[in-house]
Amino acid sequence: MTSNPHLVPVTSKAKNDDEGQDHFIE
Repeated sequence: MTSNPHLVPVTSKAKNDDEGQDHFIE
């Protein structure tokens, strides 16, 4: 995963989005 600099920011953003949505739903 670290080898792909393009996937790193994508996964980071997706994780942040998921966490934000989780908090919003809760």
